[in-house]
Amino acid sequence: MTRPVFAALPACALGVAILTACHWGEKEAYIIPPKETAEQQYFFAVQHRQNLMKIPTRDRERQYRSIIEAYEAVPKRFPDDQVHTPLARLDIADCHFELKHYSEALKLYKAAQKDYAANDFVQARSLLEQGRCYEALKNNRKAVECYKQCADQYSGHPNEVIQKVVASAKALSDRILPVSPK
Repeated sequence: MTRPVFAALPACALGVAILTACHWGEKEAYIIPPKETAEQQYFFAVQHRQNLMKIPTRDRERQYRSIIEAYEAVPKRFPDDQVHTPLARLDIADCHFELKHYSEALKLYKAAQKDYAANDFVQARSLLEQGRCYEALKNNRKAVECYKQCADQYSGHPNEVIQKVVASAKALSDRILPVSPK
Protein backbone atom coordinates (compact mmCIF):
# COMPACT_ATOMS: atom_id res chain seq x y z
CA MET A 1 0.00 0.00 0.00
CA THR A 2 2.83 2.42 0.60
CA ARG A 3 4.41 1.77 -2.82
CA PRO A 4 1.83 3.79 -4.87
CA VAL A 5 2.47 6.86 -2.71
CA PHE A 6 6.21 6.64 -3.32
CA ALA A 7 5.61 6.04 -7.01
CA ALA A 8 3.68 9.33 -7.24
CA LEU A 9 6.47 11.39 -5.63
CA PRO A 10 8.66 11.66 -8.75
CA ALA A 11 5.64 12.79 -10.78
CA CYS A 12 4.85 15.49 -8.19
CA ALA A 13 8.45 16.66 -8.15
CA LEU A 14 8.43 16.87 -11.95
CA GLY A 15 5.22 18.91 -11.87
CA VAL A 16 6.67 21.38 -9.40
CA ALA A 17 9.83 21.69 -11.50
CA ILE A 18 7.80 22.40 -14.65
CA LEU A 19 5.67 25.01 -12.92
CA THR A 20 8.77 26.67 -11.49
CA ALA A 21 10.44 26.72 -14.91
CA CYS A 22 7.37 28.27 -16.53
CA HIS A 23 7.43 31.16 -14.08
CA TRP A 24 11.23 31.59 -13.95
CA GLY A 25 11.35 34.60 -16.28
CA GLU A 26 8.31 36.38 -14.89
CA LYS A 27 8.57 39.14 -12.32
CA GLU A 28 7.18 37.73 -9.13
CA ALA A 29 5.06 39.66 -6.71
CA TYR A 30 6.53 39.10 -3.30
CA ILE A 31 4.14 38.88 -0.41
CA ILE A 32 5.36 41.11 2.39
CA PRO A 33 3.24 40.60 5.49
CA PRO A 34 1.91 43.81 7.02
CA LYS A 35 3.14 44.45 10.55
CA GLU A 36 1.56 46.59 13.26
CA THR A 37 4.45 48.99 13.82
CA ALA A 38 7.21 50.55 11.74
CA GLU A 39 9.75 48.84 13.97
CA GLN A 40 8.23 45.40 13.30
CA GLN A 41 7.97 46.09 9.57
CA TYR A 42 11.59 47.27 9.44
CA PHE A 43 12.93 44.30 11.38
CA PHE A 44 10.96 41.93 9.15
CA ALA A 45 12.79 43.47 6.17
CA VAL A 46 16.17 43.17 7.94
CA GLN A 47 15.51 39.52 8.76
CA HIS A 48 14.27 38.85 5.23
CA ARG A 49 17.52 40.30 3.86
CA GLN A 50 19.66 38.25 6.23
CA ASN A 51 17.81 35.06 5.37
CA LEU A 52 17.97 35.58 1.61
CA MET A 53 21.63 36.53 1.61
CA LYS A 54 22.47 33.15 3.14
CA ILE A 55 21.08 31.38 0.08
CA PRO A 56 23.57 31.05 -2.79
CA THR A 57 22.10 32.17 -6.09
CA ARG A 58 23.10 33.18 -9.58
CA ASP A 59 20.20 35.62 -9.77
CA ARG A 60 21.23 38.24 -7.21
CA GLU A 61 19.07 40.86 -8.96
CA ARG A 62 15.92 38.85 -8.32
CA GLN A 63 16.93 38.23 -4.73
CA TYR A 64 17.45 41.96 -4.16
CA ARG A 65 14.07 42.80 -5.73
CA SER A 66 12.46 40.84 -2.92
CA ILE A 67 14.63 42.52 -0.30
CA ILE A 68 13.88 46.00 -1.69
CA GLU A 69 10.15 45.26 -1.65
CA ALA A 70 10.40 44.27 2.01
CA TYR A 71 12.14 47.55 2.86
CA GLU A 72 9.71 49.56 0.70
CA ALA A 73 6.84 48.30 2.86
CA VAL A 74 8.15 50.42 5.75
CA PRO A 75 7.79 53.91 4.18
CA LYS A 76 4.68 52.78 2.33
CA ARG A 77 2.91 51.71 5.54
CA PHE A 78 4.56 54.17 7.96
CA PRO A 79 5.44 57.34 6.01
CA ASP A 80 5.46 59.53 9.13
CA ASP A 81 7.76 57.32 11.19
CA GLN A 82 11.00 59.19 11.92
CA VAL A 83 13.12 56.25 13.10
CA HIS A 84 12.60 53.13 10.99
CA THR A 85 11.35 54.68 7.76
CA PRO A 86 14.59 56.66 7.22
CA LEU A 87 16.61 53.52 7.97
CA ALA A 88 14.56 51.53 5.47
CA ARG A 89 15.11 54.19 2.83
CA LEU A 90 18.87 54.04 3.41
CA ASP A 91 18.73 50.25 3.16
CA ILE A 92 16.86 50.47 -0.15
CA ALA A 93 19.62 52.71 -1.48
CA ASP A 94 22.23 50.29 -0.07
CA CYS A 95 20.63 47.45 -2.03
CA HIS A 96 20.89 49.44 -5.26
CA PHE A 97 24.53 50.21 -4.47
CA GLU A 98 25.25 46.53 -3.86
CA LEU A 99 23.66 45.74 -7.22
CA LYS A 100 25.99 48.35 -8.79
CA HIS A 101 23.04 50.61 -9.67
CA TYR A 102 25.14 53.56 -8.53
CA SER A 103 23.10 56.35 -10.14
CA GLU A 104 19.87 55.01 -8.62
CA ALA A 105 21.54 54.61 -5.22
CA LEU A 106 22.90 58.17 -5.41
CA LYS A 107 19.42 59.51 -6.18
CA LEU A 108 17.94 57.61 -3.22
CA TYR A 109 20.65 58.76 -0.78
CA LYS A 110 20.10 62.37 -1.85
CA ALA A 111 16.33 62.02 -1.41
CA ALA A 112 16.76 60.59 2.11
CA GLN A 113 19.15 63.40 2.98
CA LYS A 114 16.62 65.98 1.75
CA ASP A 115 13.63 64.36 3.47
CA TYR A 116 15.32 63.87 6.87
CA ALA A 117 17.27 67.10 7.27
CA ALA A 118 16.90 67.01 11.08
CA ASN A 119 18.26 63.46 11.42
CA ASP A 120 22.04 63.67 11.91
CA PHE A 121 22.57 59.96 11.29
CA VAL A 122 20.71 60.08 7.96
CA GLN A 123 22.63 63.21 6.99
CA ALA A 124 26.05 61.79 7.82
CA ARG A 125 25.36 58.37 6.35
CA SER A 126 23.83 59.85 3.19
CA LEU A 127 26.91 61.99 2.61
CA LEU A 128 29.22 59.02 3.15
CA GLU A 129 27.24 56.83 0.77
CA GLN A 130 26.91 59.57 -1.85
CA GLY A 131 30.70 59.75 -1.78
CA ARG A 132 30.91 56.00 -2.34
CA CYS A 133 28.49 56.30 -5.27
CA TYR A 134 30.50 59.11 -6.84
CA GLU A 135 33.67 57.09 -6.36
CA ALA A 136 32.07 54.07 -8.06
CA LEU A 137 30.97 56.39 -10.88
CA LYS A 138 34.62 57.52 -11.24
CA ASN A 139 33.94 61.07 -10.02
CA ASN A 140 36.57 61.28 -7.30
CA ARG A 141 36.31 65.06 -6.94
CA LYS A 142 32.62 64.81 -5.95
CA ALA A 143 33.37 61.77 -3.79
CA VAL A 144 35.97 63.68 -1.79
CA GLU A 145 33.59 66.64 -1.45
CA CYS A 146 30.96 64.36 0.11
CA TYR A 147 33.46 62.65 2.41
CA LYS A 148 34.89 65.97 3.57
CA GLN A 149 31.44 67.49 4.09
CA CYS A 150 30.49 64.50 6.24
CA ALA A 151 33.70 64.74 8.26
CA ASP A 152 33.51 68.53 8.65
CA GLN A 153 29.86 68.64 9.68
CA TYR A 154 29.81 65.65 12.02
CA SER A 155 33.30 65.43 13.58
CA GLY A 156 32.92 65.58 17.33
CA HIS A 157 29.29 64.47 17.21
CA PRO A 158 28.31 62.84 20.52
CA ASN A 159 26.70 59.81 18.84
CA GLU A 160 29.14 56.90 18.60
CA VAL A 161 27.56 55.49 15.45
CA ILE A 162 27.86 58.84 13.68
CA GLN A 163 31.51 58.98 14.77
CA LYS A 164 32.06 55.64 12.98
CA VAL A 165 30.45 57.10 9.84
CA VAL A 166 32.78 60.11 10.10
CA ALA A 167 35.82 57.84 10.54
CA SER A 168 34.82 55.93 7.41
CA ALA A 169 34.39 59.18 5.47
CA LYS A 170 37.84 60.38 6.55
CA ALA A 171 39.46 57.06 5.65
CA LEU A 172 37.82 56.99 2.22
CA SER A 173 38.79 60.59 1.54
CA ASP A 174 42.38 59.93 2.62
CA ARG A 175 42.52 56.88 0.36
CA ILE A 176 41.62 59.04 -2.64
CA LEU A 177 43.72 62.04 -1.59
CA PRO A 178 46.51 60.72 0.58
CA VAL A 179 47.84 63.18 3.14
CA SER A 180 50.94 64.77 1.66
CA PRO A 181 54.04 65.15 3.87
CA LYS A 182 54.60 68.66 5.21
